[in-house]
Amino acid sequence: MSGLQPASAISRGRDALGLKNEDMLKKIRPEYAILIGLFAFLMGIASTVEYRRMINYIFGDEAVYYMMAQSFAYDLDLEYTQKDLWRVYEDGWHAGPQGVFLTQIADFTLTDESLQQLRRERLPDEFPIKLNALKDNTINTRARFLNAVEETLETRLTPEQRKAILKHTRKENTKIYYSKSFAYALLLAPFLAAFGFQGFLILNMLLLFIMIVMGWLYLRQYNASLISLVLVITFFLLSASFIYTYWLTPETFNMFCITFGLFLWLYKREKRQIQQSQRRHSKNSWLSAPFRFVRWLFTTPNGRLYLAPIPIAVAGASKLPNVLFIFPIAADVLLEGYLHIFSKRKTASSVISRPLLRWRSSPPWRYAGKLIMVCAIFVIILMLFYVLQYVFTGNFNQYSGDRRTFYWRFPFDSARDIWEKGIRLSNDDYFEESFYVNPSVLLHNAYYYIFGRFTGLLPYFFCSFIALYYCGRRFFSTTASSSAVTRRNLLLLLTIGGNIFVYIFMAPGNYQGGGGAFGNRFFVNIYPAFLFLITSFSSLYPLVVSWVVGSLFLAQVLINPFQISTYPASQAFRMPYRLLPVELTLLNTLPTYVNSHLVQSAVSGKQEAHRLYFFDENSTDQTPYDFWVRGEKTVEMAVRLSYPRDYLTVTIKNGPIGNQVDVTVAGSTQTVHFGRQQEIRQLIFPLDKGVPYFKTEVYPVKICSHSGFVPKFTAGIGLDDPRYLGCRVSISSNLFDAGKVLVEQGHFQQAMEQLQAVLNVYPLHAQAEYYLGRAYLGLQRPEDAQAAFLRAKALLPNFQAEFWAYCRSLKKDCRPKEFPHPPDEPLEASLDELLEPFRIRFEAEDFLFSTGERIELPDASHGKVVEFHPGQHSPGFLQYGQFQVLPEGQYQARFRIKTGRTNDASAPLVTTAFSYDVFGKRQGIIVKDLVAVHADELFETAAYREYILNFELYSPETVEFRVETTGQASVTVDRIEVYHRLPLQVFEGIAESQQRLGETEKSYHTLQQVIRLSPSSPECQRAYLQLLFELHKWEEASQFIQDDVTFSEFQSGLLTGLFEENSRFREEWPPGLQQLAEEALFPVKPEIPMNIVFDDRIEFQGYSLSNTSIAPGDTFSIHYFWKAVRASCENYTISVHFTKKGGLFVSETATKIKRRFNLPGLNMFQQNHEPLHGTYPTEKWLPDEFIHEQYNISAPHDIEPGTYEIRIGLWNPLTGDRLRDAEGQHSVKIGELHIDDARMD
Repeated sequence: MSGLQPASAISRGRDALGLKNEDMLKKIRPEYAILIGLFAFLMGIASTVEYRRMINYIFGDEAVYYMMAQSFAYDLDLEYTQKDLWRVYEDGWHAGPQGVFLTQIADFTLTDESLQQLRRERLPDEFPIKLNALKDNTINTRARFLNAVEETLETRLTPEQRKAILKHTRKENTKIYYSKSFAYALLLAPFLAAFGFQGFLILNMLLLFIMIVMGWLYLRQYNASLISLVLVITFFLLSASFIYTYWLTPETFNMFCITFGLFLWLYKREKRQIQQSQRRHSKNSWLSAPFRFVRWLFTTPNGRLYLAPIPIAVAGASKLPNVLFIFPIAADVLLEGYLHIFSKRKTASSVISRPLLRWRSSPPWRYAGKLIMVCAIFVIILMLFYVLQYVFTGNFNQYSGDRRTFYWRFPFDSARDIWEKGIRLSNDDYFEESFYVNPSVLLHNAYYYIFGRFTGLLPYFFCSFIALYYCGRRFFSTTASSSAVTRRNLLLLLTIGGNIFVYIFMAPGNYQGGGGAFGNRFFVNIYPAFLFLITSFSSLYPLVVSWVVGSLFLAQVLINPFQISTYPASQAFRMPYRLLPVELTLLNTLPTYVNSHLVQSAVSGKQEAHRLYFFDENSTDQTPYDFWVRGEKTVEMAVRLSYPRDYLTVTIKNGPIGNQVDVTVAGSTQTVHFGRQQEIRQLIFPLDKGVPYFKTEVYPVKICSHSGFVPKFTAGIGLDDPRYLGCRVSISSNLFDAGKVLVEQGHFQQAMEQLQAVLNVYPLHAQAEYYLGRAYLGLQRPEDAQAAFLRAKALLPNFQAEFWAYCRSLKKDCRPKEFPHPPDEPLEASLDELLEPFRIRFEAEDFLFSTGERIELPDASHGKVVEFHPGQHSPGFLQYGQFQVLPEGQYQARFRIKTGRTNDASAPLVTTAFSYDVFGKRQGIIVKDLVAVHADELFETAAYREYILNFELYSPETVEFRVETTGQASVTVDRIEVYHRLPLQVFEGIAESQQRLGETEKSYHTLQQVIRLSPSSPECQRAYLQLLFELHKWEEASQFIQDDVTFSEFQSGLLTGLFEENSRFREEWPPGLQQLAEEALFPVKPEIPMNIVFDDRIEFQGYSLSNTSIAPGDTFSIHYFWKAVRASCENYTISVHFTKKGGLFVSETATKIKRRFNLPGLNMFQQNHEPLHGTYPTEKWLPDEFIHEQYNISAPHDIEPGTYEIRIGLWNPLTGDRLRDAEGQHSVKIGELHIDDARMD
């Protein structure tokens, strides 16, 4: 047994030791464990994150503070030298210190040579004479020199004059310094020296951890320790302030200084101090006095009161508005003394036996001394930093003087002096360029400060609301324990409000800290004050709410702080940020402004007309003129107008799809439904007072595209683009554009006002005169209209010169080689003479082609053509190219083409010979048309014919002209020419005004000139024929109809309406015209007449069947007869269904399933088609026109026998919309077809 005793003793000792360790672990409080873990986590991030892998450049404030800290660490100064720049590149920042802020100090001297050179500049003659008084006087700093120059000249210099004078002034003793506060850089320098670039992360994380500890120590005075820690961690980490720990900027440092100062002031401030009644009188008391003083200074509230101004002063030296945080400390001392005196005097007056001047505690003058001491400490520390700033940089104010920022090119990176290339950003110019007072802006800023999408407290600092809630609950609670706490909370609230007001008042366009800021960078300095508003927790529910709301906004940010630091606007492109308003008063300092593609400026002449600011990435291909809205996305943006405007014009071009687009401008919404391909709609929005921004106004714009398409996989647009696009949008603030759209929409009075305003500024504006004439016609003022049209005619030479000058500014070689001069007397000139200077002509040999061959023909305009023959060549592009840059405007392209023979005897009744289009490099197909030929025309050679395409460009575009063959007929292309339509439009306007004034003969001669150039335009044809009918020129009308008007047995064209309108002259018509009228008014009648009107647009007049009874597999012929009731802007497909009467599962889906799985019992077939074999879409149908179609249909071989109902309808394949008859049916039964099984064997 004795041998086991030692082992037992050891075992008992181990058990005892284990129990002791377990007890120790149990005694470790969870908050300490959390703090240790948090410290390890933050230091782990700081020491292990490879910053250069996350961020590939340093920008703005980061660049300057980084270089300042290095200059302190290695050179012990703040002078910018080539060595500093070399260190940046040495550390791997190959883009250089982008946006670095520097100030130049130099001695300026005007010499004899300077004055001689100034005489050669474009300066007033008296300048060199007066400046002779400053000759050979050396003046230090640029600001002082310019002030002296202006005092000598007794005038205010313009920026151009300043630049000229400085250019020729001798500069000596030039030095460049960093122009930011050095406080943060001074603290950062040893960390960079010890840890390299990683040092700033270590410093910032360390400061953050200390702030959390201070906040925890403060809160646990009033609440449970663990809950206090949870709240303070939430406060600092679940806010935008945490992101700034990853930034090499002083925000975390400033926040630490404010937190430290308020902590020193408020920590244990309510704890009653035990007064020692006796002093120790020992021999060594004088030796212990310093230690007792230090202990008193750091461990007692009264002692810490004198330390509190020090970090506040440092924060003020770093960011000047932070000096306001001395106010609650000083005010508290003042109020404490006042309340002390007031309470003691009240007590003295109530107790007669007590002497009035006998103070039982500190006398009142001690509070005055305390206040003076606190303020003195603050002022001394603050002034010390400004003195050091002067010692280091030669300037007390680091933001004044010749201060500039540099991008891509930096001083000393080459032998050239590039200082003047820097962007000037000096406080000397602040009140001229950046400060303005506007009550509306102040109210907007107050609203944005709280709820703004990019800077608001709600999304980025939600815990500040929780602090206000706890503070408010305590303030209004009847159980409030200390009036001193309430007093200090009120002082803090006043300070917070004062700070916010200073920022939004003094920096109305930059209260958040600049374009690269995340959230509100300046508010980070104020944010710690909210923590000290919290005392007791009335409930934990607000804390839970802060977790929910804070995570909702910031979870996506905190998970990748480096990415959000690089792109500080990207989080606001998504929900829930998009529910918040955009800060329209901060346009040039929002984080979106640093992305150049999100800001576009439109220039009119030499001045900016408007600027577009995009607030998301739901647009693409942004230019100052137009942009694409992505499919099924909403673009939010703002338009900043340089000048007040009454209207804003929005032009929308849809893709090859059906779409709905909602446009909202300044709260007014208009919705557009697109039902055809490449449709263009123009909207106009009246503008009231916008949001003020300096001397301009801003209007919010929102554009939503409900559909989208991928051009690469979508026919009808011609772009090889894989993006998902919705619609293309152009925005204009131009007065002329507004007047033009108002005319086109029939608002003639408003249009007249806008166009007259244009002419008041630009009296030589030919297009404005033309549209003013159109407005006068709409207002029934033909005399004024004719005068405006004649003025426009007289201005055509001037317009032609401006047109080619603008064209050359877009592309130097846009002007044709042979350029005819305009006529000397434009009012007497013909249309051909006025139009000729605008023509751009391309011969066939100038184009590229993928099919056909180039041959010589004597009847060609230039002796050569490109010709296509079926059977010899494959279908393809017979012509394409000649990439011509054209300015915005309305154009007409003329294609001289002829069609020829084919050897295919089985060609359909109507077929497409070729298509021709105008193609834009950015837009794709701008306008396109098909040329249809009838079967009887395919076996004879036609003459050359002019095919016209009218198109409008809403922004400059590179266009090409293309002809594509189908292989159904031979096609010969001779030439293509394009010109601006204004001369044509002016002559059309003159003709119309002449006709309204009763000058019929003049109108006839004017319109003749137009019709020679545009013979195939239905509008011109109708106007010309109507004029011929009024003048009783029957033979000329008959000949014109036969030569130029398109009509046949399948389509009556404009003739039906023309003859019906002029039927009163029928007896006077010659036989030839009578025959044409018979064919147009009484075409072939259907065997089965009907009268079904679809939505008051298209009338189905009946049909004819070759057979009413057939067998499976038989082919039968069917004729459809239509009439256009009114013009339609959409293209409808004709749907014809043959469905078995009483059949089961009769539907398109059931038929597809049966086909897919080879199931028997087919009981339906259909014949859906576009009108006239796809050659004559419904958008081209003219009112009262007759359409006759003929198709051969084969019944399926496996169709079930029986009686089949024939149903017909019209629908838009782009939108899915169906037209309905009077009874609301979209598919109407028109007859029956019997399928017999007699030949089923």
